Amino acid sequence: MSTLRAELAPQDRHELERDEQPRTTAALEQLINGVTGATIMCGPITYRRGLGRLFHHGGFMVKPGVDVVVLVDGKPQEILRTGTFNRYSWPAQRRIDFYAVATSQRNHELTLTSPQHEMSVTVAVIYKVIHAQALLESSNPLLDLFEIVQDHLRLRLFTPNLPHAEEARVRISYALDALSILPAISALGFKIEQCRMLSWAANPGPSQSVRALLMQQIEALQAQQLGAELSDDKEHGHYIAHIWFADRDNRDDRIDIFCSCPPEYPYKPPTVFVTQRGEDQTEYKPDLLKHWTSSNTLQQLAEAVMKDFEPQ
Repeated sequence: MSTLRAELAPQDRHELERDEQPRTTAALEQLINGVTGATIMCGPITYRRGLGRLFHHGGFMVKPGVDVVVLVDGKPQEILRTGTFNRYSWPAQRRIDFYAVATSQRNHELTLTSPQHEMSVTVAVIYKVIHAQALLESSNPLLDLFEIVQDHLRLRLFTPNLPHAEEARVRISYALDALSILPAISALGFKIEQCRMLSWAANPGPSQSVRALLMQQIEALQAQQLGAELSDDKEHGHYIAHIWFADRDNRDDRIDIFCSCPPEYPYKPPTVFVTQRGEDQTEYKPDLLKHWTSSNTLQQLAEAVMKDFEPQ
């Protein structure tokens, strides 16, 4: 079971046992409005011969943050929202079932992953029930809802390319705005009233796939008879690509290139330093870095250094 399933599956429904059925208006009101806790749906609350004299002392209140689906003889009839209701609202001597659905704000941490990145997003969602039958037919409504949200965000965030951190935040915001019109959510019986991002965080450490990409580029440099190796900068969460070669006219005139590659590589360029003949390092800022794209490579950086540092 995924983390999301492990978190949400137990919250989806509370099926009432016979001895849990409320027998007073106060008990019914408490049960309905208490659904705003961990469980999204509680029911059925069943009265086989209508509400009858059980409610002759008055009605019951539905508080904000709860929708109540009403079934008459097993068929959805209406959805109750904030207000007070009494026994005369429905036919006498008919079976009445109530399902209380929590629609108050829920906060969930969603983990969005791609082959090259991971991001944690905390999303706050407020919704309401619009299709009772669709909701009742869903075995795991809360789980289904948030899996749709997670898949939608992942698609917007990581297609076609992994964005930089700030761009990722903007993409998530736009994706959340589009949730209210997703047909898949409507098919569950819900409508998103509000969905907003409370927090987000990119994985601070380099992912294994970034290391694998850098190793491919290191091996390509080695195939060109250049010295190249990769090491971890664990303190900063970066990789250090060290490339070296000798000047073509003087084999002892060694040039060393040090590329500090961030976790967002290749979408974010490396910081590059060059050392010639063992002198102090100089930060290297060629046009290639100023116009860096995710298609650029360490090989291209090495070629730029060879061109700029070869003797005139």
